[in-house]
Amino acid sequence: AKLTLPATLTSIGESAFRGCYSLTSLTLPASLVTIGDDAFHGCYALASVKFPASLVTIGLGAFRDCSSLTSLTFPASLVTIGLGAFAHCSSLTSVDFTAVTDANIGHSAFHDCERLVKVTLPAALSRIDDSTFSRCSALVELTLPTTLTNIGRNAFARCTSLSELTYLP
Repeated sequence: AKLTLPATLTSIGESAFRGCYSLTSLTLPASLVTIGDDAFHGCYALASVKFPASLVTIGLGAFRDCSSLTSLTFPASLVTIGLGAFAHCSSLTSVDFTAVTDANIGHSAFHDCERLVKVTLPAALSRIDDSTFSRCSALVELTLPTTLTNIGRNAFARCTSLSELTYLP
């Protein structure tokens, strides 16, 4: 099933589509600013999401357990990703923050994304929160931005394949 939301929509509320197991594709309107907590939590078949250029906030657990998502590209407007927003997205292989200058990426945001191989972090990222990428066992290499001042507890715990960590001054 495909979900196309109205062009005038600015916010999706808490648990709005939680557990919509047959949802495979999601088209978010250009006007969307906020995706609420647990909005798409447990939408197991959701394989494709295109975030609009207007998106500022992704709530806690918003896409948790969306086990068919394979890649994510975030818009420049993004400011906040909530706690556990993409936790347990077991098919996720790449996360791209190239367009994002800085963002608050919450605790455990990508926890247990076991197939996550490639992460491109925001260019001016100042902190990586606790357990942000913990148990991302396929993550092989990572480049940390020069603006980074804090790496939280267990941020990369159990990233067993991580073999190259680069800090570019």
